[in-house]
Amino acid sequence: MKKLLYIKGGNVVTELDKLANYQGKLPTTGPDQFFLAARSIATETTSQLRLVSFGNDDQKLEQANIDARCYAIRTKGNPIKKAYQQLIGGYHYLKDTLRFKPDTILCGFDGIFVFFVLLSAVLTRAKLVYLCHNAINLPSVSRFNRWANKLLISFADQIIVHGPFLEQQVTSLGASVSKVHQFDTWPTPVKSHEQTLSHPLVVYLGRLEVNKGVLDLLNAFNQIEQKPNGTELWLVGDGSLLNELQQMKLPADVKLLGPLPHEAIDQMIKQASFIVTPTQSNFPEGRCMSAMEAFALGRTVIAPNFGPFPYLIDDQVNGLLYSVDDVDSLQQSINQLLNDPALLTRLNNAALTTSEQLYRQQLSFYDALRCALAQLNRDYP
Repeated sequence: MKKLLYIKGGNVVTELDKLANYQGKLPTTGPDQFFLAARSIATETTSQLRLVSFGNDDQKLEQANIDARCYAIRTKGNPIKKAYQQLIGGYHYLKDTLRFKPDTILCGFDGIFVFFVLLSAVLTRAKLVYLCHNAINLPSVSRFNRWANKLLISFADQIIVHGPFLEQQVTSLGASVSKVHQFDTWPTPVKSHEQTLSHPLVVYLGRLEVNKGVLDLLNAFNQIEQKPNGTELWLVGDGSLLNELQQMKLPADVKLLGPLPHEAIDQMIKQASFIVTPTQSNFPEGRCMSAMEAFALGRTVIAPNFGPFPYLIDDQVNGLLYSVDDVDSLQQSINQLLNDPALLTRLNNAALTTSEQLYRQQLSFYDALRCALAQLNRDYP
């Protein structure tokens, strides 16, 4: 029996427990698609699948031909204690992997644990497929991590990337285009341009974090002196800033909605005049799903002119790009859309058209994984 080892983010024990009995259609969007795609590949090839993640606690779970293991590498305390915990977690991963003897390792993890992954691939003679989900060669990425990522790319037999920007990232670190497989999945476009609210509404959807630019957006919005009557800013999401924002005395035209269930997001986007994704340059954005979801519902996006955003947004054509980390530039873009209804309508229409074009060209993670394994001469000739 073939053996497939999948190293991924999150908590794989929780994920396996949640999705082990899932029998529906294979999703092409959302975080569940990655595990379910790997499970489908394992089922089709009669392979044993092992899931691995790194977190706060050691955990295990087994279901049929799938087992999940989470290794504890994160602990509070001084740097020596943290380094010791990381070494112990890496040792246990390496020991278990040598016993498992995988034929193929799917690595969706980067950083310091790249070395344990590479060592396990060498010692077991497993083929290595690198799954790139985040930016790996931006100035905000540490020199050490960039070196580790370059090493991983040089050892990888195949590479799977999420979107054109990440393809550029891996090739900039030396990856051969011939071994790179790009997947890019889109929400289904909806031909509806009607805004359900009568007043202008600016919406932020995502993690409430400093490096996601939430405070920059607040400052930019508050700097606009002449807004159309009834204009509001809604902040939707969870994160480390949630409690701080709840304690702040926000202006009357700013509403903090906090986290919402995913099924409510589409309705939130439909109510918006436009979406803002104010990510800072120190966040390794790989592919902004909130911008993609907005386009699919005919809502234009204001975003910084760095990272993946220029690969989606054509400035003044289907959205607006502003100078990254520049609150004044962000404020000018917001002000422009609030006070130019004709421009807003044109950009919203173009955003939906872009979504429709890219939706027809999409390739799922499952398809990209299948192609990568085919080139490894596994069970897909």
